[in-house]
Amino acid sequence: MEQTPTRTSPLVSIIIPTYNRRALLPHAIASVLAQTLSDIEVIIVDDGSTDGTQELFAAKGDPRVRYHQAPHRGACAARNLGLELACGQYIAFLDSDDRWYPDKLAIQCQRLESSGADVIFCAFRRFDSADSQPVRFPDVSQPEGRVDYRSLLGGNIVSTQTLFGRAAWMKKVRFDERFPRMQDWEYAIRLAQACDLRYHSDVLVDVHIQADSISRKPELGLRALRLLYKKYQHDYAASIPATRLILSTMQTFAEQCGKTCVLDYFKALSFRRRPLENLRLLTFGGRLTLAGIRMKHSRKEQP
Repeated sequence: MEQTPTRTSPLVSIIIPTYNRRALLPHAIASVLAQTLSDIEVIIVDDGSTDGTQELFAAKGDPRVRYHQAPHRGACAARNLGLELACGQYIAFLDSDDRWYPDKLAIQCQRLESSGADVIFCAFRRFDSADSQPVRFPDVSQPEGRVDYRSLLGGNIVSTQTLFGRAAWMKKVRFDERFPRMQDWEYAIRLAQACDLRYHSDVLVDVHIQADSISRKPELGLRALRLLYKKYQHDYAASIPATRLILSTMQTFAEQCGKTCVLDYFKALSFRRRPLENLRLLTFGGRLTLAGIRMKHSRKEQP
């Protein structure tokens, strides 16, 4: 079911994928409709919700809001469908449990045009629980300006909710639907490869991590990191700092879900690197192997 849009050429299309967020979705929509830049359309892509989300749109509401139901295929597929439906000159994303500041779109539109960038992103505040203190991300040390894709290989500084860009580029670069987590990271790498992606340090978004969020599932994080490394293995082969950073993150996720990333260290060895760099990776992989053997041995000895 899709509500027919009343116009076909809004300035900005906002895409909100949602899955079983009936209680939270209205607050996200309200933060969009409260934007000081009001020439918008809001595309809600319901990714097969089973909690009655569709009932929120049974009656006529703000004509700028379009609701579309789709089979459950994940957030990446929902965002890609939203990109197909979008009619605006610019595109932005919001998740159904997050909030924008009222001037988010206006500030980003002005900064995009004044800088000549194709896509920009801002900083955000992250809340891990209802009573937690927010953490700014990226931190204040992150320099403003154009982002080279290679600088993103070691770690992500982009969240989907912070992106704002020209529709031509946003529609050209689609989300990789294989990724169970970290889709924004992988999407940002390809945006930075394809066009002029820039960071502006305004804090314009509040991101809330829910108890059932995929951000709390380390096994999905480990799988996503392995996909990321495989997809960009030639770039990682040329950068030992980026390789160390992603392997360190893999190790953290592996430990959280009781697994090992020893093979990941061995797979990261490359003839394109200096022998000393490979030796360091090999040594660390060997240390992890020995640590795992010792742990298994100590468990056997316990009564």
